[in-house]
Amino acid sequence: MNVNTGFSQALVIKPAGGDALVNTKFMALYYIHGVEALHAAADTYCTDVTWVLKGTWENTTSSAQSYTQPLTTELKITRGSEVTGAGVPLVPSFKDLPMSIDASIKTFSESETTTPQTKPLTVDVAPGKKAMVYQRQYNFRTEMFFVMDAASVARNVAAVSGDGLSRKTCVVEIMSGDYLVTEKELSNAAPGTFQPKTYPRANKESDRGTVQRSGLTVKARDTLNLMGA
Repeated sequence: MNVNTGFSQALVIKPAGGDALVNTKFMALYYIHGVEALHAAADTYCTDVTWVLKGTWENTTSSAQSYTQPLTTELKITRGSEVTGAGVPLVPSFKDLPMSIDASIKTFSESETTTPQTKPLTVDVAPGKKAMVYQRQYNFRTEMFFVMDAASVARNVAAVSGDGLSRKTCVVEIMSGDYLVTEKELSNAAPGTFQPKTYPRANKESDRGTVQRSGLTVKARDTLNLMGA
């Protein structure tokens, strides 16, 4: 767990200039050497970072008191989780992902992404004082389209309707190991801002041609159908 008095104490902070592209990559759903491969061209945007209240205590006694609050670090896909069942390695793509925030680099650990973990946090509260524990949640949106590689030719996959490309959108929440202990409730009057490092899109729709569903292999069609893409 990471506590840092330098953390922004605005309840919500958003990337300056709107949703920020913080990761852009090809992710393989499957690869059969010399035969075919299916990839997701994925762009991940940070939408905001939010402090989530986990516990609050008020010491009305005349002596110091200790309180324990369990904090769980984990990644949740709140929309689009069906892509993982079809082989998109979405969750592992966040492990070791670096983000610049609050003049420092935040890198998501294994316990914050692929292996959830719960640890107790002990808070000492002085007589007549109040303590509030917040845990930091990072929110993302991942947009993807799909690329079929067969016979050494890579092409975008068309939507079932034939109109445009097959696409999926996922919403991801990471409850991080960052926490804040404060005597005062954080203000939600106006979101703060931060300036993360951003990247240009690594894979664009215009980079290649398009293959209709009828031109896909059986394995590719079955994989896409499995996640409703």
